[in-house]
Amino acid sequence: LLYNYSTKWDINTSNELFRLVATMSKQEKRYFKLYTSFYSKEQGSSYMRLFDLIDKEKPASNDALLALVQDEPFATYLPWIKNQLTDLILSSLASYHTESKPDFELRKLLAHADILFDRGLYSHCRKMLARAEKKAEKMEQHLLLMEIFTRQRSLLLLKSISESLEADLEALYSKANRALQGILSTNNYRSLMDSTQVIVARYASLPNQNDMDKLQELIATPLLQDNTQATTFAAKIAFHNIRGIYALLINNDEEARSHYQKARDIWKGHPAMIEEHPGQYRRYCTNYLNCLVSGDDEKEFSAVVQEIKALPSAAPEATMNSL
Repeated sequence: LLYNYSTKWDINTSNELFRLVATMSKQEKRYFKLYTSFYSKEQGSSYMRLFDLIDKEKPASNDALLALVQDEPFATYLPWIKNQLTDLILSSLASYHTESKPDFELRKLLAHADILFDRGLYSHCRKMLARAEKKAEKMEQHLLLMEIFTRQRSLLLLKSISESLEADLEALYSKANRALQGILSTNNYRSLMDSTQVIVARYASLPNQNDMDKLQELIATPLLQDNTQATTFAAKIAFHNIRGIYALLINNDEEARSHYQKARDIWKGHPAMIEEHPGQYRRYCTNYLNCLVSGDDEKEFSAVVQEIKALPSAAPEATMNSL
């Protein structure tokens, strides 16, 4: 019965579970064990036993895992318990990082607001949404702001018609429109940045005039002539990244340095963004550092090196997401 579960699907989920456990820090593992203790003794012990086997033995394949658990009481329903363990690990990680990751905290505030709304505790719900709005504004989380405004609208429409209702709704939609403009600005500049990176990557492997013409045409886009239309953190970063990439490609080291320095300065003006996206900030610092190599500012070079060293290391499977 045990080996009847060894399907291709089961093998894939095993590999994913192995990698997930391997990425966990000691603190995350310790928290997971505390988190799992809230489950029933029988289920919790099965989850913990499987987790410990994967963590300590580090099986290289699904067959290796099957051999490890063949005498365990949960062996006959291994695929099910692996799925449950994966969900449990992800839930524990979400709980663990709630206080340190603004995105997690915002989602928690929205969940709390929904609970309060469903229970008819509208005054408390308004306070919770106000907290969420303040945090989302600080982090320029425009999509989350739209979710917050949708909930605030529902609260406003609970009121009986009053003299202030029309003005309150108008103010709410005004804020929503600003958030939409932020989303549009970010989207426009990200699109230009992605197009730039695709062209440059292709040009780097096989230089040709056609790609250079496309890149020069893209750089001539009005949005890239100045950054007045870059109204968000992400849009401003994308603007300087695009201009920096192009400057490096045409061997204008001074202009490249200027743009990457400005990008780094924008990051440093948003410490919460650095805390949330240290890997992305590291890449911009590295780009700036590369521009300093040919210069003579040793003090600045040393300062950037030390800053990069102080940043948290990227996760093993961190992707190259860019703001």
